[in-house]
Amino acid sequence: MMQRLALLTACVWLCLPGMAWAHGDIARTDPPEGSKVRRAPSVVAIQFTESPTADNRFEVIDGCGDDVLAQVGGEGTNAELAVAGGQPGRWRVTYNVISSEDGHNSRGAFSFTVAGKRDCSEPAATDTPEIGSPPPPIANDDADPASFPVVPVLIGGGAIVGLAVAIRIFSAR
Repeated sequence: MMQRLALLTACVWLCLPGMAWAHGDIARTDPPEGSKVRRAPSVVAIQFTESPTADNRFEVIDGCGDDVLAQVGGEGTNAELAVAGGQPGRWRVTYNVISSEDGHNSRGAFSFTVAGKRDCSEPAATDTPEIGSPPPPIANDDADPASFPVVPVLIGGGAIVGLAVAIRIFSAR
């Protein structure tokens, strides 16, 4: 009986899709999370663990609370957020992306500090996008934003069928 249970457990673990549990999280950022930089960056770079689809949202908030994101670019797992101006203080970068590999949504934020004297009386740069307008998509030739995550569904379905077959075989004995 113990051998059957061990074999059944092994079948379940072999059939389960490990890839479907992964998410497109942040691997690294520039400037790094929690760092202090001397002047406002012209680009904030994010490297994800999985390539995001073109359906994504980013926001870069400067020390005065203004969104200073001017343009989104990059390819593969890298996103490059071009910044227009920005005041010193604590900056906060937020993201909401969908992984092109498993279809999971990842959202989060990180922050860093820009040194210097802040002057929040100046309006934000004029070439920032309007609030609510989506940023340009990340260039990613492998991703189709309209595609369904077929591979995780097929692997999951195969795992369920394999488990059902294993249960049927062991319950018949």
